[in-house]
Amino acid sequence: MRIEVRDLAPWRRELLVELPGEEAAERRAKVFNEFRRKAKLPGFRPGKAPLALVEKAYGPALEEEFLETLTEDTVREALEKEGMEPIEPPVARGPEKYEPGQLVRVTATVDVRPRIEIRGYEGLAVERVVHGVENEDMETFLEELRDRNATYEKIEDRGAERGDFLAVRFRELDPDRNPAPGSEDRETVLEMGREGLLPEFENDLMGSRPGEERQITVSYPADYSEKRLRGRIVTYRVHVTDLRRRLVPAMDADFAKRVAGVETVEELRAKVRGELGTRAERDADRRTEEALLDQIVDVNRYEPPELWVERGVDGIVAEFRQDRPQMADDDLKKLMEGVRPQVIRRLRHDMAVEAIGHQEKIEVAADELRRGVEAVASRTGQSIREVADDLAESGRLRRLAETLFEQKVLERIVSKATVTSVTRPRPKEPRPEASRLIVP
Repeated sequence: MRIEVRDLAPWRRELLVELPGEEAAERRAKVFNEFRRKAKLPGFRPGKAPLALVEKAYGPALEEEFLETLTEDTVREALEKEGMEPIEPPVARGPEKYEPGQLVRVTATVDVRPRIEIRGYEGLAVERVVHGVENEDMETFLEELRDRNATYEKIEDRGAERGDFLAVRFRELDPDRNPAPGSEDRETVLEMGREGLLPEFENDLMGSRPGEERQITVSYPADYSEKRLRGRIVTYRVHVTDLRRRLVPAMDADFAKRVAGVETVEELRAKVRGELGTRAERDADRRTEEALLDQIVDVNRYEPPELWVERGVDGIVAEFRQDRPQMADDDLKKLMEGVRPQVIRRLRHDMAVEAIGHQEKIEVAADELRRGVEAVASRTGQSIREVADDLAESGRLRRLAETLFEQKVLERIVSKATVTSVTRPRPKEPRPEASRLIVP
């Protein structure tokens, strides 16, 4: 067997394998004889029919099976000899026809698991920046806590006003005011007066009540997010199904007891400050680890497999499209271009962690994994046996072991670095733009 390997992309290889005619003939004979031992032909006991008769009866199917087996086995053996570990089944191409005595050529494209050696991960220097908890952080968290505990009260004595929540069912109409071909009823909830709500919907539905039906004509701007609606004028039949007002609980002792199990608002504030402080410390640790990994990547300069990059981008895009299924193609392309550098950065970090872990001979011991399971059980209120069985059945036990491995490697990296802790105010983040168009 002669093997040639060509680099196509980072961690993507092309295998070109040549098999002498004699060896191919031996493999063919093996496949045919194995089939003969199971073959049933009239007048012969199973496995006793002459090979010539078996070939005559099953020739085309046998030939196809042989060529498939030959291609798969040749690629597998070549990967083993070259020490390559595929991260995806190879795309292989073998001979379409067997020619006795002729050289057999098999090619395969394969994405292989990266094997890298990391240098320069000792003696690094980094600042561990802790963002102190400020009063503004406290108030923001408490307001969000109140928002999450809001209730929605049905309104029966008036029509919709600004700040109300209106549940509607709507459908696109054709110019004759009949349901448009291919359209269907859709449901959504509108917050009246919210920034981003189409003005036609807000104006025409103001004052409406459950059970009412209205026709609303919308003029879509040329840059609307859904491509098929850009620049169009569309009429909808809108049926109001529910109307509610949002009631945010007061910041009082009852609220403090309900959400945090404490007796006073002062105790709630103290508990929140402690939680925010703990969160700030965890965030500082995470930023420190990422800063060190960035330095390691800069020193070593390696690329992740393109297959991993594609999967990472596709995963993020799929999650995003669940929230915005009508996303235009142009916006989707921009999103993919925007998240690609983030995915590559994360993969480079993961590759560094795995390589350093192996170089440092770091392993997760059985008792460490057991303590990890116990921690999950403590958080969920389940028994250790229930958690262990659930993790094992779902495959998440391996993921837990990988997480513990990553934690140990990161601790080792940080321990080898010079870390200077500082406290700084949290940088002001730009306020995210509200979605300008809520309802199609």
